[in-house]
Amino acid sequence: MKKTLFKLTLSAAATGGMLAATTLSAANWAWDTAPAAANFSGANWTSGTTPGAGTSTPASGDSLCFGVSSITNLNNDDSGFTFAGLTFNAGASSFTLTNNAVTSLTADITNDSVNPETINLGLATSRSLRFIHSIQYRK
Repeated sequence: MKKTLFKLTLSAAATGGMLAATTLSAANWAWDTAPAAANFSGANWTSGTTPGAGTSTPASGDSLCFGVSSITNLNNDDSGFTFAGLTFNAGASSFTLTNNAVTSLTADITNDSVNPETINLGLATSRSLRFIHSIQYRK
């Protein structure tokens, strides 16, 4: 599922003093099934929501998805990132997320797996944050 974000910009010259909407697309990234390392910053992510072989890294505004993986104690070594949400897919391994805080989380945290997930990093949000199913938040 690809999310679309809207950013309002003011440009009096280009819009005759009116607001213009610019569309930005956010991506979904799935944690690799056999990543090279535990760091968020590495090429340990697959584009889309289904884990596969890592190809790149997420950016601010993206959604993060987790499935079955050989490395489950993950290190958020990125800083200043905003993520659209965290989803642990049905059948996902039991993950522990640690280290740097997520600057802003703009959507829910969902665990569709029967395994408990542990989030041991700071989460900032300007909305009511919902933990859907079995999530342990320890910060």
